[in-house]
Amino acid sequence: MALETVEITVQDDQVVPALVDGVVVRVFDSTGTTFITEGTSGAVDPGTVQVTLNGDNPAIQYQLRFYINGGAIVSPQYILVYSPAAAAPAPGTNNFTVTASMFALPTAPNSRLCRISGYIWGPDGRARAGIDVAFIPCFSPLVVDGIGVLGERVNIKSDKRGYFQIDLLRKGMYLATVESHENVTRTVVVPDRSSINIMYLLFPIIVDITFNLFSPTIGVVVGGIVTLTPVITATDYRTLLGTAPEDLFYSVDDPSIASVVVGQNTIVINGISAGTTSLRVTRKDRSIVYIPDPAFNGAVTTITVS
Repeated sequence: MALETVEITVQDDQVVPALVDGVVVRVFDSTGTTFITEGTSGAVDPGTVQVTLNGDNPAIQYQLRFYINGGAIVSPQYILVYSPAAAAPAPGTNNFTVTASMFALPTAPNSRLCRISGYIWGPDGRARAGIDVAFIPCFSPLVVDGIGVLGERVNIKSDKRGYFQIDLLRKGMYLATVESHENVTRTVVVPDRSSINIMYLLFPIIVDITFNLFSPTIGVVVGGIVTLTPVITATDYRTLLGTAPEDLFYSVDDPSIASVVVGQNTIVINGISAGTTSLRVTRKDRSIVYIPDPAFNGAVTTITVS
């Protein structure tokens, strides 16, 4: 048993998470009866708390509890502290991440529902009243907590402020029709969360891609290959299947150093010659425009061929 530095990072639950300061993190023993220490995220480094705890191998379990203003964090949560830290599962550190749900949008009072809300303008930049949106459920019959869910559709209309608000079932799939876009029926999947911007649900774009890497770069030897499995997320919080080749284009900046082969579920990086280049992922669909355009997190990853 020895003392180890433990880092707890608090981030929000946006598609591309942001660090959250001002969260009090209290540490107890595994039973939750003995208080050990506490810290506040952002007191020294943005979004993080560092505490010193005993570690061992097998690891020592601790219970975390939280206080947050204007948000919610599942509490308690448990962590395992190893000593030495390298004995911990990959990536071999006593670093932990906690997710906070921040209440920037109005939230549904029922934990089975997600509140969808947002505003709409006309082409003149003014609030547009009377715009109709219909949501047609793709599930039937459905029983939730002993309550039947019936009916063909739910209709909403923007008010004089151009504002929409509706609660829909979490994880529910709906066909959505939007006034002025009636020629396209959109299939939407309601996220398992308390709220979402209606425009992100109706008109999602990809904003995040991660790979099964233990380092920020892709390392491959000359003549070797590395197989990567992507996780792709859009603004509606939906995780796309496989490599989403119909939505994304994968390329390598310098094809003389490395190449990429795209399959349905994985991509393969081939090492061709020693050097450094980048794997670049771009959106194919430019029909939906966001201003400002949200950053595409993870779109460029360094490749090192040795």
